[in-house]
Amino acid sequence: MKKIWIIAVLGIMALASCESKIDLPGDVSEKPVSSAAVFTATTESAATKTTLDDNYNVLWQNGDLITIVDGASHAGVYETTSTTSQGDFTHSSGEVANTPSYTAYYPSTMYNGGTLTLPAEQTYVAENISGAPMMAVSSTTSLGFKNLGGIIKLSLTTNQAGQKVSSIALSANQAMSGPFTVSSDAAVVSSGTAGVTLNCGTEGVAIGTDAVRFNIAVPAGNYTGLSITVTTTTGASQTFTLKSDKTVVVGRSQITTINLPANNIHLEYDLSAGNVTVPAGEIAIVTGSSDAHTLTIGAGASVTLQNTTSRQIITEGDATLTLVGDNVIAPITTDRFNAIIPANNSTLTIGGEGSLNCSRWTSGTMNYCINNSTVNLVIEGGLLTLNSSYYRSPSAVVVNNYTQTGGNVTIDVSANNSDRDNYPEGLYAYNDVNISGGSITSTGSVAIFAKRNMTISGGTVNADGNSRHYYGASGLTALGTLTISGGTVTATGRGGAVTGPGIGSTGTCGDIVITGGDITAVGTVDYNGRGSAGIGTSSAGGTCGSITVTSGIVRLAASKGNASAQAPIGKGNASSSVGSITIDGVENPTAESVFPNLNLVVSNSGNTWTFTPNNN
Repeated sequence: MKKIWIIAVLGIMALASCESKIDLPGDVSEKPVSSAAVFTATTESAATKTTLDDNYNVLWQNGDLITIVDGASHAGVYETTSTTSQGDFTHSSGEVANTPSYTAYYPSTMYNGGTLTLPAEQTYVAENISGAPMMAVSSTTSLGFKNLGGIIKLSLTTNQAGQKVSSIALSANQAMSGPFTVSSDAAVVSSGTAGVTLNCGTEGVAIGTDAVRFNIAVPAGNYTGLSITVTTTTGASQTFTLKSDKTVVVGRSQITTINLPANNIHLEYDLSAGNVTVPAGEIAIVTGSSDAHTLTIGAGASVTLQNTTSRQIITEGDATLTLVGDNVIAPITTDRFNAIIPANNSTLTIGGEGSLNCSRWTSGTMNYCINNSTVNLVIEGGLLTLNSSYYRSPSAVVVNNYTQTGGNVTIDVSANNSDRDNYPEGLYAYNDVNISGGSITSTGSVAIFAKRNMTISGGTVNADGNSRHYYGASGLTALGTLTISGGTVTATGRGGAVTGPGIGSTGTCGDIVITGGDITAVGTVDYNGRGSAGIGTSSAGGTCGSITVTSGIVRLAASKGNASAQAPIGKGNASSSVGSITIDGVENPTAESVFPNLNLVVSNSGNTWTFTPNNN
């Protein structure tokens, strides 16, 4: 379903030129003319330009038709082949006008069986205008036409590639078409709010970053509530609406220029009406709710979700989702059901100020929010709840690379998992995790896991290894290098038969490099009373790479589970394997070490080390 969507406010500039009066007919003494008479008609400007310029030089077009009504009420249609401001018109149809005086109307359709009517549709002419209403009164065959209104010149640009305009519709609180009278040399539409549409043909008119001019004739007047809708050949559109306290003034024989940056041309769909497929490369706004309908997004398309409910979202290539209001992927009872299915080897980007919740499962097992190991997920904004389902839940989000620059993300598998042998991660990346902004709160056997590298340079990260499974959990784990250079990070391990560190692994992890940020890393105690390191390995052992902390940190607090752990930073068990440990240049530090740039405070019965800059 297509609907109007208000996008922008118009910028307006008026360019004026001289006005002329229409001479009303007087007493006529001329004799009738021949039925073969040729009428010579001139537009109001005497210039012979090849285009309509900002001085309102209107030119005739080959095939233009006028209606001439003579003193005996004969009404005939006359045609010209001229392409200048002066043209000869010969009889084409209807009665022959041969009795002075003469009243002529352009376009010919304006004389609607005797009722003067401004047409509701005009035809686009490049750098010119078709159907600018004019009227002439003469006692001879020389017709001097006068303009009955003005022109709104739309100077249209877009930064969206491949757009072709098929039509432009104008409307206001005042009428622009329909029956009219002539008062003070200008057309006056007495009532109504009928608008006018410029038809640009089925092939359309291409627009881009260079302005393209569209001229539309309207009655002279002061227009409020002006609305302009630009529609493309694909059916996409953008509507511009003037602020309520603004007025557009169009004078007779004046051109009012309106600059339109049409950078949000889009399609509109309603999910409540059925399944929706957004074509590749298009921009669309999707509304409506139905837990029976699926949204499919073509490759390269950009979709705004506005207060929607859908059964499933499928992408066919790279896609962008912008969130407005509250959006839900509805419950489903099917096992192994994915709420969001991105195309293989694609990038899914999610942003906006609204929310997206794909966690409202009611039954079924092994249901993922997102599960595609070849997909790159980019979070730029929005409030996202990306939990997995019900009983024996899998990892909630499985992707190739995860990047977050903004937004607020919640990933939780703990409440739904009651199987002691299940190992669901919250966020599982087959390659890298990069977090530079926004906030993320995640739980799981590893709350946030990167099979290669993890980099946290900003934002807020809360990684809680609370998966409720039997074998414990860690907060942050990377098999490659885990680097923290900024942001606020809280990473907590959880205990089961073993317990995991806040940062590190119950099994294997790579190097850990901390050069900045405000960091809290907590190891806890397992069922047997054994503690893990805060940063390093678990109560049951494990192997990690080197651990390096520099003086660039804001604060670092590392807590081991209890005295049974080897250290807050390093080994959680004597059988663990950890590479070199270097803090502020000091290798293999102890609670008694002195650091050149950091202060160390030991607390919690020696289980917690807190480092802060000493400001030397």
